[in-house]
Amino acid sequence: TPHLHREFEVNLILDGSVEILSQGREYHAETGDFFVFDPYQPHELRAREGTVLILSIQISPAFFSDYFPQMESVRFGTEIFHRAASPRHQQLYRQLRGQIARLTSEGRLGTARNYTRTLNSFSAFLGGTDLPFAAFTESLVEEYNAYLVRRGVVRNTVSFYMRILRAVYNRAVRQRLTEQSFPFSGVYTGIDHTRKRAVEERLIGRLRNLDLSGSDALALARDLFIFSYCTRGMSFVDMAFLRKRDLSGGEINYVRRKTGQLMTVHLETCMREIVRRYEWRTRNTPYVFPLLTAEEPGRAYSQYQIALNYYNRQLKRLSQLLGLEEGLSSYASRHSWATAARNHRVPITVISAGMGHTSERTTRIYLSSLESSVIDCANRKILSALTRI
Repeated sequence: TPHLHREFEVNLILDGSVEILSQGREYHAETGDFFVFDPYQPHELRAREGTVLILSIQISPAFFSDYFPQMESVRFGTEIFHRAASPRHQQLYRQLRGQIARLTSEGRLGTARNYTRTLNSFSAFLGGTDLPFAAFTESLVEEYNAYLVRRGVVRNTVSFYMRILRAVYNRAVRQRLTEQSFPFSGVYTGIDHTRKRAVEERLIGRLRNLDLSGSDALALARDLFIFSYCTRGMSFVDMAFLRKRDLSGGEINYVRRKTGQLMTVHLETCMREIVRRYEWRTRNTPYVFPLLTAEEPGRAYSQYQIALNYYNRQLKRLSQLLGLEEGLSSYASRHSWATAARNHRVPITVISAGMGHTSERTTRIYLSSLESSVIDCANRKILSALTRI
């Protein structure tokens, strides 16, 4: 929307690109560009693609009166922006840091952390030296790949770093900061499928019936694992951030943090029992489980990371109590529900929909016509078998 200010407005684009409309002219600005609007100069900014992160400072002309009195009459006119650097010399680290800042501002703290890990790894490879995108060649990427392999980094982690760097590079190409040269064509960017650790229904029944009255920590870990299983494999991050307001009308309605998909789960008796067990410990927080207390995104995410590490440690202790050769993990309940559903001859499309696997082709075909009641019916079959154990 066109608007104006009484002050000078100084802007620096940290990430993204915009079209600037002012005084009958149109300008294009990208990451690293700097521009100034005069007082009372009408202007409008339009994002060209996705989210744009801009550092904007408004300064009153009177502020300069004691230091630079002439500023009262200074006007920048039609030259309202100046590039801080030629786009062909845009530095990789600046682009990465800009995207990290954007992700953080959007509350996508986990993704921002992954980008930071990639930045730190690639910076260590280059010895802290930054480089322009023009120097981002296939041979450099292959050297980085070999560097990671020599350091013993596993194949999936190497691919993880490569996919993030590729995303940053492709974004720079879309912003016309560099020409596409396909520097990642010679390295692996896929995902090796690791063996999923599912737990038999019989063992889940044993876990559910364990007497853990002597350890509140073990009892909570057990209850979280069972709650995840009962809710079709709800991930730990979704359980940690699950709020009391998400439970209403006999349903749990939450948004998967991994995919952004809205999930609806019928609130069965076994779930209600677990939730009630912790009502007294969460009476002063908005959360269902006693894992987080903070509501500020940064602090809440830090608490989540601590809680996840502690949860996995308690699961190892529970594994020992059950005599399992391979320890339980935070993902095991999710894999176990999928395996149990398959063993109960639940169609793969229902399993996929129940777990929120919207990226699977079969799920995309059938999801639009699949009702929640079908998934809830399948879930009741699994839970009824659990109560008979």
